[in-house]
Amino acid sequence: DSMEQLEQYCSAGEQRKVEHLLHTLKGVAGSIGAAGVQEAAATLEPYAQRSDLDAVAFRLPRLKLVFNQTLGALQEHLAQAAEDAPSTSGSEPASGDERMEDLLSRLAWLLDNGDAEALSLVDRLNGFSLGSRSRSLLERLVEQLNHHDFETAQQTLSLLSDEIIRGAE
Repeated sequence: DSMEQLEQYCSAGEQRKVEHLLHTLKGVAGSIGAAGVQEAAATLEPYAQRSDLDAVAFRLPRLKLVFNQTLGALQEHLAQAAEDAPSTSGSEPASGDERMEDLLSRLAWLLDNGDAEALSLVDRLNGFSLGSRSRSLLERLVEQLNHHDFETAQQTLSLLSDEIIRGAE
């Protein structure tokens, strides 16, 4: 959890990690339109840049509140979207293979840019018929994206893409 990490980094005096996490959180929040989270993270970032981690820790409850409210609303939205989405079964036709390549390519681009929209794209991959190893990698990818770990997610996406290509042969 990002908020727990921030608290731990502040307590441990990990200035660079605090600054990086706040900057990432600010960017991700901006990408998904979470203005309250973006603003709260932006307010804390200068304190982290000046190595004033006590000031960050003191102001962290406001960020946590806004973050948790936004996360709750996002989870509700995703749950509703999952209920509203048409179910797919069986294998995708050849045009689906093309779409799979497009999705993987777009996902790689989003991960390169640290864009939180990657999570919604990963959800669309669930509609494809995938093997158990691919499903496992997809679950790992979702977990990494939920923790905003874009670097590790890029590695997992590479493994997933290789696995999907092997499965198509």
